Amino acid sequence: MSIAKDIFDGITHWIVVYFDNVHNHELLSDKEVQFLSAYQNIDIVDQTRITLLAKAGCSINLIRRVIELEKGVDPGQLPLTKKDIRNFVQSESSTNIESDALELLKICKSLKDKDVDFQYDFTVDGCQRFEHVIWAFRDSIRAYEVFGDSFVRLMNGKHPQTILTDQDLRLTEAIANELPHFKHAFCIWHITSKFSTWFSFVLGSRYLQFKFEFQRLYELGNIEEFEHQWDELISQFDLGSDRHIKLLYLNRASWALPYLKGYLFAGMTTTGRS
Repeated sequence: MSIAKDIFDGITHWIVVYFDNVHNHELLSDKEVQFLSAYQNIDIVDQTRITLLAKAGCSINLIRRVIELEKGVDPGQLPLTKKDIRNFVQSESSTNIESDALELLKICKSLKDKDVDFQYDFTVDGCQRFEHVIWAFRDSIRAYEVFGDSFVRLMNGKHPQTILTDQDLRLTEAIANELPHFKHAFCIWHITSKFSTWFSFVLGSRYLQFKFEFQRLYELGNIEEFEHQWDELISQFDLGSDRHIKLLYLNRASWALPYLKGYLFAGMTTTGRS
């Protein structure tokens, strides 16, 4: 096709002067054309299905196969590539987290407006993204103010050997400041329950294998063996730059069994669920 510029009475027009309807290349087949970018929009039904499967912890490969089976298409013939699905899942995850965070802060502000004694605070990371939040009602704050001293006093000044909690940042800081003689350990259930959010999208089909290897490493008998096999785990799953892995390793003395030997936990490694 050729076009020409024409100016008449100061007004510019573009005119087609030549058009050839014969293609100078082979056309894509019906099966191939579906993979062009223009054909790869995810409709609302598929978006909902992908979101539900992702929340259930399904890998990208499994999500794609489920949709293929539901639509009755042969493997590999779905217009959506694995990259399309992965990009959608990641964008939805980021959007949901941001929306949930904003909704939570709105609730906290509303409670503060109704009760001046209600307290809340939050932190953001280096990219100004929501990171941690803490809140407390008036009765809880009063209890916290006397908890530490009263507890130790009731025990006739004797500190317990151990305390088992989740990874709450403020709680960890409070225990370190007010009860420094405790061995503070983290509940392993609270850690592993977050693995799906932390690692399922990153690892895909390797996620279940990672969980198995992590559990095996967690139960190792000594620190030297743990350190050696931790490096192997990170290398095997290419997680050296993952921030969650870095934090787990930084706090390993508070959750890994080889580091907790010699402390009394009465056989417990979790705070339990009611």
